[in-house]
Amino acid sequence: MPIDIIKIDGVLVKNMISELVDKAEVEAIVRLSNEMCIICVAEFVENIETKIFLRFS
Repeated sequence: MPIDIIKIDGVLVKNMISELVDKAEVEAIVRLSNEMCIICVAEFVENIETKIFLRFS
């Protein structure tokens, strides 16, 4: 069964501002999903900075 959507757990998204490892993991997930043309959604996008980071990663 092919993958249609990748969902990023809210804990990673919430901690990516303060934790470099979480930020790197989220960035890698977003890049991989973009390269594979897979929809990527994220939980706990609570501010514009997080939204911009996820959109342009």
